[in-house]
Amino acid sequence: METLDRFMRALGKAARSPGKVYFTGGATALLLGLPGADLVQQGLADLLEDRVSDASLLILIAAPRLRRLGIRVPDRALPRPYEHELYSRLEGRMGTAAYSYYNSLIRRIVSFARALEREQSQS
Repeated sequence: METLDRFMRALGKAARSPGKVYFTGGATALLLGLPGADLVQQGLADLLEDRVSDASLLILIAAPRLRRLGIRVPDRALPRPYEHELYSRLEGRMGTAAYSYYNSLIRRIVSFARALEREQSQS
């Protein structure tokens, strides 16, 4: 709880305007400092608000692994596999650059999961 208190005090001091804070997954909610945490936090927030975004699709792709790590990922039904949906969105915006960007997103979520696994194994 001490970490949560420090986090909330720091967040309150840094905030420039009112906003929302979403905590998911109990003790694993404090993801600060892990690679890709910004993407995970955005994706979870988007899922909680039923928004389909690149970040929310990435979270859904990694959902089985994230759930095993204690992160609560809501289910969403989309007409095609999440991987295809994400790639299609990227390709529509980026054309041929979508391939590299898609792979970088996958690497980021894998890096996040590995870092969280490492952190949990040290606890």
